[in-house]
Amino acid sequence: DGVFDLLGDRKKVALRTNGAGQLCARGETVKCELDAATAAAKGAEFAVTTEGLRTVEITSEAHLDDMYRISKAHRAVGSSSLHDQSSRSHAIFRLEVVDAPLLAAREELEEAESIKPGVQSAFAKTPKLEIKKRLAAIEATIERCTKAVDSMVGPKAEAARASLSAVGGTLILVDLAGADSDAR
Repeated sequence: DGVFDLLGDRKKVALRTNGAGQLCARGETVKCELDAATAAAKGAEFAVTTEGLRTVEITSEAHLDDMYRISKAHRAVGSSSLHDQSSRSHAIFRLEVVDAPLLAAREELEEAESIKPGVQSAFAKTPKLEIKKRLAAIEATIERCTKAVDSMVGPKAEAARASLSAVGGTLILVDLAGADSDAR
Protein backbone atom coordinates (compact mmCIF):
# COMPACT_ATOMS: atom_id res chain seq x y z
CA ASP A 1 0.00 0.00 0.00
CA GLY A 2 1.13 3.54 -0.66
CA VAL A 3 1.35 6.31 -3.18
CA PHE A 4 4.01 6.15 -5.87
CA ASP A 5 5.25 8.40 -8.68
CA LEU A 6 4.72 6.23 -11.76
CA LEU A 7 6.99 8.43 -13.91
CA GLY A 8 9.62 8.56 -11.17
CA ASP A 9 10.43 4.84 -11.08
CA ARG A 10 7.70 4.14 -8.48
CA LYS A 11 9.35 6.42 -5.94
CA LYS A 12 7.20 6.48 -2.81
CA VAL A 13 5.51 9.82 -2.07
CA ALA A 14 3.13 11.08 0.60
CA LEU A 15 -0.26 12.73 0.29
CA ARG A 16 -0.44 16.14 1.94
CA THR A 17 -2.92 19.01 1.95
CA ASN A 18 -1.46 22.33 0.82
CA GLY A 19 -2.38 25.80 2.12
CA ALA A 20 -5.26 26.03 -0.35
CA GLY A 21 -6.76 22.76 0.94
CA GLN A 22 -5.77 20.81 -2.18
CA LEU A 23 -4.53 17.24 -1.85
CA CYS A 24 -1.00 16.96 -3.26
CA ALA A 25 1.46 14.12 -3.70
CA ARG A 26 4.85 15.15 -2.38
CA GLY A 27 8.18 13.48 -1.89
CA GLU A 28 10.70 13.80 0.87
CA THR A 29 11.45 17.19 2.46
CA VAL A 30 15.21 17.77 2.55
CA LYS A 31 17.38 20.38 4.25
CA CYS A 32 20.24 21.22 1.87
CA GLU A 33 23.35 22.95 3.16
CA LEU A 34 24.49 25.72 0.81
CA ASP A 35 28.09 26.31 -0.18
CA ALA A 36 29.67 29.50 1.19
CA ALA A 37 29.25 31.53 -2.02
CA THR A 38 25.57 30.56 -2.47
CA ALA A 39 24.87 31.12 1.23
CA ALA A 40 26.37 34.61 1.03
CA ALA A 41 24.48 35.45 -2.17
CA LYS A 42 21.14 34.25 -0.83
CA GLY A 43 21.62 35.29 2.78
CA ALA A 44 20.67 31.80 3.94
CA GLU A 45 22.61 29.02 5.60
CA PHE A 46 20.53 26.30 3.98
CA ALA A 47 17.54 25.66 1.72
CA VAL A 48 14.59 23.37 2.36
CA THR A 49 13.08 21.56 -0.60
CA THR A 50 10.24 19.12 -0.95
CA GLU A 51 10.33 16.95 -4.01
CA GLY A 52 7.14 16.78 -6.02
CA LEU A 53 6.08 14.26 -8.57
CA ARG A 54 8.24 14.02 -11.64
CA THR A 55 7.31 16.69 -14.16
CA VAL A 56 7.93 16.06 -17.83
CA GLU A 57 7.78 18.55 -20.67
CA ILE A 58 5.90 16.81 -23.47
CA THR A 59 7.15 17.71 -26.92
CA SER A 60 4.94 15.59 -29.16
CA GLU A 61 2.04 13.16 -29.22
CA ALA A 62 4.54 10.28 -29.46
CA HIS A 63 6.35 11.59 -26.37
CA LEU A 64 3.03 11.73 -24.47
CA ASP A 65 2.34 8.13 -25.50
CA ASP A 66 5.83 7.12 -24.27
CA MET A 67 5.17 8.71 -20.87
CA TYR A 68 1.83 6.88 -20.66
CA ARG A 69 3.56 3.56 -21.39
CA ILE A 70 6.25 4.23 -18.76
CA SER A 71 3.69 5.07 -16.10
CA LYS A 72 1.56 2.07 -16.99
CA ALA A 73 4.59 -0.22 -16.74
CA HIS A 74 5.14 0.93 -13.14
CA ARG A 75 1.60 0.14 -12.00
CA ALA A 76 0.95 -2.79 -9.71
CA VAL A 77 -0.79 -5.63 -11.56
CA GLY A 78 -1.97 -9.14 -10.75
CA SER A 79 -4.28 -11.87 -11.99
CA SER A 80 -8.04 -11.72 -11.72
CA SER A 81 -10.91 -13.76 -13.08
CA LEU A 82 -11.22 -11.20 -15.92
CA HIS A 83 -7.61 -10.80 -17.05
CA ASP A 84 -4.15 -11.99 -16.17
CA GLN A 85 -2.81 -8.41 -16.01
CA SER A 86 -5.52 -6.64 -14.00
CA SER A 87 -4.46 -3.38 -12.37
CA ARG A 88 -4.11 -3.39 -8.59
CA SER A 89 -3.74 0.36 -8.31
CA HIS A 90 -5.50 3.59 -9.14
CA ALA A 91 -3.71 6.12 -11.32
CA ILE A 92 -4.06 9.87 -11.68
CA PHE A 93 -2.67 11.46 -14.80
CA ARG A 94 -2.45 15.24 -14.78
CA LEU A 95 -1.80 17.15 -17.99
CA GLU A 96 -1.28 20.85 -17.53
CA VAL A 97 -0.86 23.27 -20.43
CA VAL A 98 1.30 26.16 -19.24
CA ASP A 99 3.32 29.03 -20.64
CA ALA A 100 6.75 30.52 -19.86
CA PRO A 101 5.48 33.26 -17.48
CA LEU A 102 3.71 30.67 -15.30
CA LEU A 103 6.78 28.42 -15.22
CA ALA A 104 8.99 31.41 -14.31
CA ALA A 105 6.64 32.52 -11.51
CA ARG A 106 6.50 28.99 -10.08
CA GLU A 107 10.28 28.66 -10.22
CA GLU A 108 10.83 32.02 -8.47
CA LEU A 109 8.22 31.11 -5.83
CA GLU A 110 9.83 27.72 -5.20
CA GLU A 111 13.28 29.31 -4.86
CA ALA A 112 12.03 31.94 -2.38
CA GLU A 113 10.14 29.36 -0.31
CA SER A 114 13.17 27.05 -0.20
CA ILE A 115 15.58 29.67 1.19
CA LYS A 116 13.15 31.38 3.59
CA PRO A 117 13.79 28.86 6.45
CA GLY A 118 17.56 29.36 6.08
CA VAL A 119 17.20 33.15 6.30
CA GLN A 120 14.83 32.80 9.26
CA SER A 121 17.43 30.60 10.97
CA ALA A 122 20.19 33.14 10.29
CA PHE A 123 18.02 35.94 11.71
CA ALA A 124 17.19 33.90 14.81
CA LYS A 125 20.92 33.40 15.46
CA THR A 126 21.95 36.96 14.59
CA PRO A 127 19.04 39.43 14.48
CA LYS A 128 20.64 42.03 12.19
CA LEU A 129 18.71 44.62 10.19
CA GLU A 130 20.34 43.37 6.97
CA ILE A 131 18.99 39.84 7.52
CA LYS A 132 15.57 41.20 8.52
CA LYS A 133 15.44 43.17 5.23
CA ARG A 134 16.43 40.04 3.29
CA LEU A 135 13.64 38.11 5.01
CA ALA A 136 11.14 40.86 4.19
CA ALA A 137 12.27 40.79 0.54
CA ILE A 138 11.79 37.01 0.41
CA GLU A 139 8.31 37.29 1.93
CA ALA A 140 7.42 40.00 -0.61
CA THR A 141 8.66 37.75 -3.43
CA ILE A 142 6.57 34.86 -2.10
CA GLU A 143 3.48 37.06 -1.92
CA ARG A 144 4.06 38.55 -5.40
CA CYS A 145 4.72 35.17 -7.02
CA THR A 146 1.78 33.52 -5.25
CA LYS A 147 -0.53 36.23 -6.62
CA ALA A 148 0.99 35.85 -10.09
CA VAL A 149 0.56 32.06 -10.07
CA ASP A 150 -2.98 32.34 -8.68
CA SER A 151 -3.88 34.78 -11.44
CA MET A 152 -2.65 32.30 -14.08
CA VAL A 153 -4.22 29.10 -12.68
CA GLY A 154 -7.39 28.18 -10.85
CA PRO A 155 -11.06 28.82 -11.50
CA LYS A 156 -10.77 32.57 -12.19
CA ALA A 157 -7.92 32.09 -14.64
CA GLU A 158 -9.78 29.20 -16.34
CA ALA A 159 -12.83 31.42 -16.80
CA ALA A 160 -10.73 34.26 -18.18
CA ARG A 161 -8.98 31.94 -20.66
CA ALA A 162 -12.31 30.50 -21.77
CA SER A 163 -13.68 33.96 -22.47
CA LEU A 164 -10.56 34.87 -24.45
CA SER A 165 -10.26 31.53 -26.26
CA ALA A 166 -6.73 31.29 -24.86
CA VAL A 167 -4.70 28.13 -24.55
CA GLY A 168 -4.07 26.73 -21.09
CA GLY A 169 -5.60 24.71 -18.33
CA THR A 170 -5.40 21.39 -16.56
CA LEU A 171 -6.78 18.02 -17.51
CA ILE A 172 -6.85 15.31 -14.84
CA LEU A 173 -7.64 11.73 -15.77
CA VAL A 174 -8.33 9.08 -13.14
CA ASP A 175 -7.91 5.38 -13.88
CA LEU A 176 -9.52 3.23 -11.20
CA ALA A 177 -8.06 -0.15 -10.39
CA GLY A 178 -9.63 -2.90 -12.41
CA ALA A 179 -11.05 -0.50 -15.00
CA ASP A 180 -8.27 -1.05 -17.55
CA SER A 181 -9.75 -1.28 -20.99
CA ASP A 182 -7.18 0.54 -23.12
CA ALA A 183 -5.35 -1.94 -25.34
CA ARG A 184 -2.25 0.31 -25.68
